[in-house]
This record gives sequence, structure tokens and C-alpha cells, in this order.
Amino acid sequence: GCPGDKIPRSAFPKISEYVTINGGWLITTDWALRHIVENIFPGYIRWNGQKTADAVVACQIVEPNHPFLEGVLSEIQQAKWQKMTAKDTKKAEFKWWLENRSFPIQVINPAVHTLIKSYQIQKKWGEDPVLCYFDHGNAGGRVIHLISHTHLQKGGAKGKYASALILTNILDEKVSAKMGISKKPAKGYVSDWEQPQTYAQPQQETSFVQNDQYLTPSSSNMGLTGTAQIVEIDANDPNFSYADKCIYCGYDYGEYTGKIYKCQSCGTTYHENCLNTQINEGTCKNCGNILLW
Repeated sequence: GCPGDKIPRSAFPKISEYVTINGGWLITTDWALRHIVENIFPGYIRWNGQKTADAVVACQIVEPNHPFLEGVLSEIQQAKWQKMTAKDTKKAEFKWWLENRSFPIQVINPAVHTLIKSYQIQKKWGEDPVLCYFDHGNAGGRVIHLISHTHLQKGGAKGKYASALILTNILDEKVSAKMGISKKPAKGYVSDWEQPQTYAQPQQETSFVQNDQYLTPSSSNMGLTGTAQIVEIDANDPNFSYADKCIYCGYDYGEYTGKIYKCQSCGTTYHENCLNTQINEGTCKNCGNILLW
């Protein structure tokens, strides 16, 4: 995350190894472009030397069918969002908050994929990428970078929703790939959930036909990965016991003085450091759901 300048250079080889050799995915934001991406993965994207103002800009989706953007375009075009969006926002756009002195992204390698751009950033500060990524190494490694941050307090409800959905899609794609799960693209995404009475329940099929659009999971017992929120535990909560054990390290909380967290889905608890390590895996160690702050 931004700014990234506190990460010691001695850690750079480990980050490079994580992506290049282990096939990890790295998500960076704003100033980490200069301090992390340019230093560890040179030759793909770089800071163009400009610094933005504190501004809210309109964003355009370049590749609506990309897995990272699954459901975003169809959802933000719903009429319900227009009432909660600035009048100058087009139906297929959403607002993105640029914090003061955000770093515009300059693409210097054709291997970089730009998924979201902004004409307003291009006009004022010389470059248009908002969300881009590139693959690195031969093990499936990927570096994903966004201008500014994903907590869009000033971007409006539509922008906040788009940001949350994009991050969920990225996590879902990586976890699904790691666990050998592939999924059918969602149709209409969450908008369909709000109208349960308007369609018939699907018929269960006894056979599975594989084609280019539907991929077979590696295990017949696996389903789509769910999500779970990370919740900080109040040590005074009567439902909490210091005798409980962290699912990651196996130790209790008797002499522990730091923060304690749990997976809201299954209730499994973690020491703060253990949770930070487990998040690198992407899922809860107990229930397997994608962990989200």
C-alpha cells in the first residue's frame, strides 16, 4: 500500500520472489508505484512525475468483460445508482477519488493491461490509467496497481461500490486459481439478487457439459469461494475466552497484549500477526472463505 517507502530494500528480493517464482499477486496503490513497482519490477509502469490535486474524477471501464471487472459495468448502469451519483456522471462511469499528490501512471510496456482509465486524469496530469496490471515470471505472478486508494470516501456510493466489487473480484480470481476452482461469469451480478421473484428457480442438472465458457473445478466437492469479514474482538466480550486458541499458530491469548481478530463467517480467532500472515493466503484457515477487511 501507499506510500511503500517504509519497506526496506532488503525485502525487495522476497517480494520479487513471491511474484516471479511463487506466482503471487501483488496489489499496490498510488505512491507504491514509485517506491515498490518501479524498483522491483522495472520496465512496465512508472510515475510520470506529475502530482494530482485533491479531486474526484470520472472513470471509464476499458475491458468490461475482464474477470477483475465482472459485474461492474452492468451494475453501475442500474437506475438505482443514478440517484446517488453526481449529475455530471455518465451512466457507464463512476467517480474515483484522487487524494492530494496522487501519482499518475505512465505505461511504458505493451504487456501492461489498462482496465479502467480516466479522460480527466489524462487531460489534467498527462496519463489516463486508473487500474492496470501486468504478468511477471512464468508461475502466474501478477502485479496490479491503482492510482490513489481504494477507500473512496469522496467518490460517491457508485464509486465505493465499484471499488469494493473490483477488489472482491481480484481476490476471488486469485483464490479460485490457487484452489483449482473456475466459475461461470455472474449474470447481472447483485442486481439479480434483489429480484428473487422475477425468475424461475434453475433446474438441477445431473450431467455437466464442458465448453469454452464453463470450466471444470479440480474437485467435485469444491464450490465457489465465499467471502468473510475480518472483525476485531473486544476482549471484554463475554463470548470471548483467553483460553481460545489462534487457528494459525495454535497458541491461546493468555499472555497476549495485541489485537485479536476473528473471521465473521466461522468465528475462528487470530492473533494480529497471525492474521496478517494468513491474509497472504487469501482465505480463512478454517472455513476457506476469502478474508476481507
